[in-house]
Amino acid sequence: MRTKLLATIAALLLGVGLAACGDDSDDSPAAAAKAGDDPVSVSFTVALTNDPFFITQRCGAEDAARKLNVKLSFQGPTSADFQQELKAFNSELVKQPDAAVVVPFSPTAFLAPVRNAVAQGIPVVLNNGTLSQEGVGSKQFVTNETQLGKLAAEGLAKAIGERGEVAMLAFRSDVPPHQKRIAGFREGMKAFPNIKIVDLQYSNGEAAKAAAEVNAMLQAHPDLKGLFATDTTNSQAAASAIKGNDKAGAVKLVGYDASPQEVAALRAGTIQGLVAQDPYRYGYETTKYAAQLARKQVPAKPAEFTQELGGKYIDKATLDSPEVKPFLYRGSC
Repeated sequence: MRTKLLATIAALLLGVGLAACGDDSDDSPAAAAKAGDDPVSVSFTVALTNDPFFITQRCGAEDAARKLNVKLSFQGPTSADFQQELKAFNSELVKQPDAAVVVPFSPTAFLAPVRNAVAQGIPVVLNNGTLSQEGVGSKQFVTNETQLGKLAAEGLAKAIGERGEVAMLAFRSDVPPHQKRIAGFREGMKAFPNIKIVDLQYSNGEAAKAAAEVNAMLQAHPDLKGLFATDTTNSQAAASAIKGNDKAGAVKLVGYDASPQEVAALRAGTIQGLVAQDPYRYGYETTKYAAQLARKQVPAKPAEFTQELGGKYIDKATLDSPEVKPFLYRGSC
């Protein structure tokens, strides 16, 4: 009886702690790994460790690890190079963790390694990305990129008075999340017949190239009214280029993500809107699910393979509201 009572108290305390960090998922004793369980090891490999999106993921992952008795190894490259991330992922698998989380930066390059890990008995949770073949791995957590692209279109349309020329600045043409953002933006703009999309350029994640592309857009399209940038690097570079051309406020900018630098530009009026994901929850939820897999507390292949995490459109008027705060990215934990 005393053992059951202690277990119940521990589970209740764990639920309180999770509510305090903003996690609204089911953490009942039947569904969640409990702090009193034996430790398990989880490898967590991301695409870019120094990006605020992944820094914030690390904060969530480390909080989950502390609460759920997880030995966490958080790894990844410091440049946008899927080969380097793949190398880091394979190095982690050599350590034989109890479970793994990976951000599949390339939908094709990570297919075989994830299959190999599963074949070795290491369950793999996919984080913020998909593979070229569906159902590979244990579960995937994704953002509805298309829907957030539509939110970006609606926000930019409102900012420019629903009339004029707009352009897009994106990362690469072979990264599915970015293509979904672009597709969503195009779809959203169909509701505004007086807006014309006149340009789409790619920067390959290089800030200097992104700034150069924006400079070229402003020269080629002197009547440009708005710009949508599909990630942190492009948003920050676009804000700098627009300001450098004395176009701040005249060319409205909606960026994707909500890094500290993007938020500062939103406050300053160089950026008019941000479409943010929920990276803290990504880190927390995928670490928790990996721990549950390691402890065999959830099925190796759930009925619902894909779980979507939400996002938020943020403008200057809503920036300091309580409901927006969880969607602002961090520079450190």
